Amino acid sequence: MSQRNKEFWERLRELGYSDYAEYLRSDHWRSLRRERLIGSRSCEVCRRDGDSFQLYVHHSTYARLGQEALEDLLVVCKQCHDDIHQLEGTRDMWNDRVSLENAHVELRHWIESTSEAERTARAREDARRAELAFLETTRRAHDERERIARERVRHERKRHLAVEISKSFRLAVRSGDGVRCSQLRALEERLFGMSAENWLKIEVGRTRKPG
Repeated sequence: MSQRNKEFWERLRELGYSDYAEYLRSDHWRSLRRERLIGSRSCEVCRRDGDSFQLYVHHSTYARLGQEALEDLLVVCKQCHDDIHQLEGTRDMWNDRVSLENAHVELRHWIESTSEAERTARAREDARRAELAFLETTRRAHDERERIARERVRHERKRHLAVEISKSFRLAVRSGDGVRCSQLRALEERLFGMSAENWLKIEVGRTRKPG
C-alpha cells in the first residue's frame, strides 16, 4: 500500500468510518451528493443528457475527504464513472485522480490504448468482485441473525430451567428436605452463579421496558 493510499484509510478512520462504503452511507455524503447534483442535467465528461440515465458523483480528489468542496466532485454518467474507476485502478487512489480538466483527454487515451475485450474483461471482474462483496455481506448478516436466534433459544431454555429449579427449591424447603436443598443450591451456583430466583429477578428487571 502506498503512502497516499495509507493516508486515505487513516483519514477514513479519523472520521469514524470503518470503510469507504460506510462513508458513502453517511448523512454528510448524502447531503453533499444531493447538493452537487443540484442543477446537473448531464455528464460533465461526455456531456450526455442525464434525463434518461442515473448520474453519479465522483471524487476527483480525496485531499479534503470529509470536508469536500463542491469542486472536488465530478458529476458523471455510469459509463464514464466505470471508465474513470478502471483508469484510476492502477493509480494512487489519494493523489492521482481523474479531474474534470483532464478527464476527456485521459479517458480517450485510455480507451484508445486498451481493447474492447480488455475493458469488458475488467468490467466483468469489477462486477464479479462487487457480487462477491455483496454475497459476503449477505452471508455475514445471515450468520448474525442465526447467532441471535440461537442465543434467544438458549436464553429461553435457561430461563425455563431457572423457573423449574426455583419451584423445586421451594418445594424442598417446604418439605424440609435439606439434602435436596443443598443439591439444588449447588446446581444453581453452577448454572447461574446465584440462586435461580435471584437470577430470574435480574432478568425481569433487565427486560422490563422503562415506564
